Amino acid sequence: MLLLGVDHRSNSTVHVGESHARLPYLDVPRHPGTPAEAVVKLPDGREVTVTHRQMPGCSWSYNGVEGELRRREAVRDGLIGLARAAT
Repeated sequence: MLLLGVDHRSNSTVHVGESHARLPYLDVPRHPGTPAEAVVKLPDGREVTVTHRQMPGCSWSYNGVEGELRRREAVRDGLIGLARAAT
C-alpha cells in the first residue's frame, strides 16, 4: 500500500479487513441518506449497477492503525516529488 500525500483515513484497504473479519457493524447503515446502489463504469465503457451489501465503517479513526503499524516497523516514509509518501 502506498499512501501518497494522504493519511490512513484514505486507506481503503482497512475496509477490506473489516469485510474479511465480518464485523457486525457492516450491516448497520451509516447515514439514512446513504445510497444502496452505485453505477460503475467498466473499462470497456459499459455501465453496471452494483448493490452495496455491506456498509463500511467510518474511516475517521483509521489513523489509529498507523501507531500499531509503526510499532511493528511496517511503515516506511519518504518523498515522491514534494508529496509525503508512506508505504
